[in-house]
Formats: sequence, structure tokens, C-alpha cells
Amino acid sequence: MNTSIYKKPSDDWWSRFLSLYDPHPKKMLDLGFGHGRYTQWFADHGFSVIGVEADQSRFNEVNKRMGRLTRIKLIRGDIANLSSFDLEPRSFGIIFDRNSSQFVGKTSQEDYFRTIAKLLSPTGVFVYSIVQATDQSAPDFIANLPVTPAETLPIIEHYFKTVKKIVRPSTNLPGTTATDIIARPNPQI
Repeated sequence: MNTSIYKKPSDDWWSRFLSLYDPHPKKMLDLGFGHGRYTQWFADHGFSVIGVEADQSRFNEVNKRMGRLTRIKLIRGDIANLSSFDLEPRSFGIIFDRNSSQFVGKTSQEDYFRTIAKLLSPTGVFVYSIVQATDQSAPDFIANLPVTPAETLPIIEHYFKTVKKIVRPSTNLPGTTATDIIARPNPQI
């Protein structure tokens, strides 16, 4: 088993993030939680976490490890249907999407980000990451994603006010760059 996928996120980085952005309430929505690294980290740091994952095997694996923890609620479902989940509006201090929205079809992007904006508290923080192929060495699943950053970023900028944006080479996917965005709700929406 490859245990490197279970490494915890950097305590230094996320602790600094929490001190800078002070998200309230201490409730997090982890969209496409994968192996549950961020779900676990935020729960360990006092957040109530709702995680959503479409992949059955990943859901089962994380549910087996974390399903009985009181601060964590796991939902098996497709984030493209986020508006159909029974989630309370304006109730999340952090909404986290690390590359998951790129698997939401082009026609669902607007509804997806509109729903996130409705779920985020007025003092909340949206943490978003998206990858893009930069050359032919990029993995096929990245090169063939249904949505590119050029298509997604204008939608995000409509619903959110970017606080910080970083474009960097991806550390674990050759031939790609990652765009990381930290944003607040757009008060005019």
C-alpha cells in the first residue's frame, strides 16, 4: 500500500492559513475529499467537517477510517449535484475544492459555484485549486479534463473576491501547473 497518499497536510501552512483568514463558523465542506487528508486535518483542529466524494472505493476507505468520528459527516455523492444536498446556506467557514470541480461538466459549472457561494458564510473562505496541462508530458486525465482554468476562473471571479492567487508548477504531476485561489464571498452577489 502506498502510504504517502495519507500524509497529513503541513501543520505550519494550514495553521498560518487559519491565523490569517480566521474562518467562521468552524465548519468545513470538503468537496471531493479523496483520501480524506484535509477532512481529517480540519477535524483534528476543531472544525466540524462535511466531506463529499463520488468515488465509491475512496468513500468506503475514508468512511472505514473516519466514519464514526463525531466531527465528520461523509456524503457519498457527485459534487456536480451539490445544490441537491441538504446543506444549510451560509453555514460553512471554509469550503475546500482541490481540483475536484474540473470533473464537473461545463454546463454544471455555473450552478456548482453559485451553490458554493450560497453555502459559504459571509466571513468564510473558499479554497480552490485547479490544474492545467502545460506540455505533452502531462498525464492524459489532466490533458483531457472537461474544464480548463480559462473556463472556470471567470465564473469564480463572479461569485468570489480573490484574496490570494498563486500559479505554480504542480509538485506531483509532471507537465502541469496548479492555480491555488483563496477567496471570500462577493458581497454584491
